[in-house]
Amino acid sequence: MNRHLQVHVADRTGSVWTACCLAFVLLAILCVDAFALDPQSRFPDYVRDNWNIESGLPQISALSITQDSTGYIWVGTQSAITRFDGVHFTVFDRDSTGVDTTLASVAYTDRRGEIWFGTPHGALHFTNGTFELLPAGRDSAAITAIADSSDGGLLLATSLGVMRYDNGKLVPSLLEGQPCYSLMRDGTVLWVGSVGGLVRIDAHGEQRYPLPPAFATARVTHLIGDARNLWIGTTSGLLKFADGRVTTSSVAAELDHTGIESLFRDSDANVWIGTAPMLFRVRPNAQLERIGAEDFARDSWVLAIYEDRERNLWLGSQTESLFRLWNGWTRRVSQRDGLSDPFVWSVVRDRRGKMFFGTNSNVVTLDTNGARELIPGKSLPNPAAYELYFDERERLWIGTRGGVAIYADQKLERPAELRALDSYQINAIVQSGEDDYWIGTTGGLYRYHADVLTLVGPPPGGTSARVRAIYAVDANDLLIGTETGVREVHDNTMETPAWAAPLDGRFISSIGPVRPGVMGLSTLDAGFALLEDGKLSIITKANGLPSDNGWNFRVINGWLYVAGIDGVWRMPLDSLPGRGHDANRALNAQMILSASGREPGSQRVRCCNGGASARTALDGTGIWLPTISGALRLDTQSIMAQAEPPSVVVEGLRNGGIWFPGSKALTLDDAKRDVEIAYTGLGFRDPGGLRFRYQLEGYDNGWVDAGTRRVAYYTNLPPGDYRFHVQVLQPQGGIGGDGALSFALQPHWYEIPWVKALLAVLVAGVAGILILMRQRRYERRQLRLERLVEDRTQALSRSNERLRQANLALEQASETDPLTGLRNRRF
Repeated sequence: MNRHLQVHVADRTGSVWTACCLAFVLLAILCVDAFALDPQSRFPDYVRDNWNIESGLPQISALSITQDSTGYIWVGTQSAITRFDGVHFTVFDRDSTGVDTTLASVAYTDRRGEIWFGTPHGALHFTNGTFELLPAGRDSAAITAIADSSDGGLLLATSLGVMRYDNGKLVPSLLEGQPCYSLMRDGTVLWVGSVGGLVRIDAHGEQRYPLPPAFATARVTHLIGDARNLWIGTTSGLLKFADGRVTTSSVAAELDHTGIESLFRDSDANVWIGTAPMLFRVRPNAQLERIGAEDFARDSWVLAIYEDRERNLWLGSQTESLFRLWNGWTRRVSQRDGLSDPFVWSVVRDRRGKMFFGTNSNVVTLDTNGARELIPGKSLPNPAAYELYFDERERLWIGTRGGVAIYADQKLERPAELRALDSYQINAIVQSGEDDYWIGTTGGLYRYHADVLTLVGPPPGGTSARVRAIYAVDANDLLIGTETGVREVHDNTMETPAWAAPLDGRFISSIGPVRPGVMGLSTLDAGFALLEDGKLSIITKANGLPSDNGWNFRVINGWLYVAGIDGVWRMPLDSLPGRGHDANRALNAQMILSASGREPGSQRVRCCNGGASARTALDGTGIWLPTISGALRLDTQSIMAQAEPPSVVVEGLRNGGIWFPGSKALTLDDAKRDVEIAYTGLGFRDPGGLRFRYQLEGYDNGWVDAGTRRVAYYTNLPPGDYRFHVQVLQPQGGIGGDGALSFALQPHWYEIPWVKALLAVLVAGVAGILILMRQRRYERRQLRLERLVEDRTQALSRSNERLRQANLALEQASETDPLTGLRNRRF
């Protein structure tokens, strides 16, 4: 026994190692605290992302989850193991690994950051880019749990006892021959879960604690906590260990007789309990939260729970695949909070900070006890409370889709003069002075002063009379947004200002100050306009806005927030164009809420309703928004860039149809010079929105902006040594990570320098020989020509001599008498 216990007793080195690990974990938690799951939030308030087979998961059931030191999330399924970077799944099955990767129900990351999986046929160890299968004994026992030992080794619970990883093999270590189903190390103490009991092992030996009689045949499959607060998950229910004995948990009656499928304690001390029909959470204050079909999924059957290094919570379901939970920055008030009608049209806040919602069928107020009905719809001129407004006397004006009512002193008033508006939808109500109100309707602009209602501007019937927004400059001067452009009102006279010509015919949804001396105007589809010194400038999607639509806008802490049909986007005020601001500066506009959640940096939320002027309400640094599924509060302080940039990994490259992992420098000798380099970013806050830039040293002159693309293509590269760099671009302008990969392209045989030199010499030699041969041929031709000329010259000379001799004979004959031989008279 002592020999085996030496594996588990921490020596001084192990203690130092443990302390370092704890310090590292604490530092990591502090660095990412802003992204931890808020323990006070309800489960429905968390942002929930889901991936399934359609997303690339190899099989519907997520059996186990872990994260390696690089940052990849690993998931074991029934058919294969897969690796996830937030965007793509890489599947490791028998075809790609050569080993059986099915039914990986246990996942574990050891101290070195390497990945282990437990399967029915042994342990799988992923190292150096490959999987190796380690059988547990001759019969290859099933691996049911994995844990680090106190001496830095690795322990594995099996049906044959606890085994130890030793020099590439699994060897028996503890409780040999006894089925073990769970492991938990608490300092120098090892807890082992078996059938009907719990075993505590330390330097002094073993101590066994039986389960209650009703659990005598139950398997202890999950252990979390410590000796003072040890949670025990069994196949028959939830138990706890305290004061030296095992008892029922007393958390909930249904948990005392329901098999525990998963058990996890997060970094905020929440205990998560997965059963086949439902998920449970026990908060640090012992409050129990049941998470059933209404909030999550019917028969959710959560088998695996894991918290990553960004403190996102991952859930693996037998039937619903893979989920990720994170805080987000919204809170929704809906039917579960007391709203009888979740369709909210308008939101407003009184001077005391109390919230009021106008729904499609009543007016509701919100307090610490939830939402309660303030005014039933049947008491209103129309049930839909389309517009809400508090005047200076703290009276609540209610503009409906057919008339106006006033709520004061717990009574509802219907002034006779205002009944003339019962046929119009009320879109805006503004007080500009004592007992002086402006009311924008679908039938025109009305002034209600001293109990007299007066129409200002065009009569009802035309679109120019449909008023959507009112901004009171003073008691007699207003800016009016209509469905056909902007109007100015001065002393009850309405006209179109010259500066508003670019917005003529456009739907103006809201008007208000953006910064000193600058007015903002949101539109239905024409972008966002800025009015400064009588000049209008309009910014649209062409300038970098996420959307050209906006129902309303608010300014908080130097940011402009615009809510519209597509969601909510924001941009810093100092990036807006105008006097004193850099016109060339990027807008840095960012979608933060969207229906799809696909926009970079956005949270998937269904938002926002059109409503009237009360489309937004400020609550400190929060913005309330109306939606068809309740009132939504956007916490602007929770919106922040990731504290640490995501890590960047070059996964490898493809050349000549062959994939080369990027773990080490590569030498490529394929005849093809086309290279495809794959890289990724490992940050799960907004994985789909990560942007990248890369550069190939030795080829690219500068950085190449790749956008969200995660692959680089190069064609016809010359031979040589290259180093590929890739970085991730943060939404707020930061640059993080530096993934790198070195590779060399081998030259073809004819591109080798000495071969090229030899070829050059050979070519020069051949050229010299050819030149010499040609020269000699020319010389031979010259000699033949000279001989020919000489022969011809000699022949000509002989002919000339014969001719001379003949001429001389003729001359003598002509001067001599042929008979006498004497000279004649010709001589």
